[in-house]
Amino acid sequence: CLDPELQRRVAIKVLNQTTLGEEQGFLREARAISQIQHPNIVSIFDVGKQQGRPFLVFEYVEGELLSERLQHQERNLQKVLDIFAAMLSGVDQVHQRGIVHRDLKPSNVIIGKDGHPKIMDFGISRMLSKDFTENALRTGTPRYMAPEYIANGTIDTRVDVFALGAILYEMLTGKRAFDGASQQALLRSIQKSRVTAPSESNPEVDEGLDAIVLKALEKEPTARFLNAGEMLSALLQHRELADGDKGSATAAKGTIEFLLRRMQLKSDFPVLSESIRSLNRLSQSEEEDISHLASVIIRDFALTNKILKVVNSAYYS
Repeated sequence: CLDPELQRRVAIKVLNQTTLGEEQGFLREARAISQIQHPNIVSIFDVGKQQGRPFLVFEYVEGELLSERLQHQERNLQKVLDIFAAMLSGVDQVHQRGIVHRDLKPSNVIIGKDGHPKIMDFGISRMLSKDFTENALRTGTPRYMAPEYIANGTIDTRVDVFALGAILYEMLTGKRAFDGASQQALLRSIQKSRVTAPSESNPEVDEGLDAIVLKALEKEPTARFLNAGEMLSALLQHRELADGDKGSATAAKGTIEFLLRRMQLKSDFPVLSESIRSLNRLSQSEEEDISHLASVIIRDFALTNKILKVVNSAYYS
């Protein structure tokens, strides 16, 4: 729709009939979320009531749902983690206000044309349920429901953490964390089945990332991250460590290649030891072998200095 006053495109959602208490609670939550301006949350511009039914006016975002992207896009690990970290940042802002989404899932995340994700429908999922009644199945999408929510309707930020873990699992592997031939079988799987590590389906995933996903998907809420902020901190720390390891490996590889070039330029380079013979043999080896030996040499500063002195010497004795 076009907002005639501000001349901007907006999205409008009209909600189902509610009781007075439900409506008041919904309006309070919607107004609280409307105060949050975050690049990874779809903004709420206005809330109101039309013909007895509450409505919301949202920021219009042109893009692709994460659920659609998961069906066709190749899983580039760094892009996946960039998107997911941004999602966590958005959820964290709302968790800090004491608000729980209740229905996080790939179809509630839209990837804008700029490549950045935005989370939709914060705080209103229970009102968006078409068959919402007091006795209906718990609000939310069963595949991303936390075990305690299925069992007794318990709601806190860890319900969202569980859903985020299931989403990240799917983003990393292309597979769903839980499955079942029927809804009841799916719910039993969530409550009872052990989740396999994402690395079993995607060799790019390391143990640290496995641990983050599996912690978010713990059956016991107290074993999970407390909120999206904790999960984001763990993910950022993991990425810093991973980037540090890559940086060290790159530096080590560059150093060993420099040494090998110097050795090859000096025709009278002596055969000093088995270690040096190994270096010469590795001049034709695969990249992984060079990187491995380089990391050993770089850690041994004495050996590194000796080799540098030799390759930089004009004469050998």
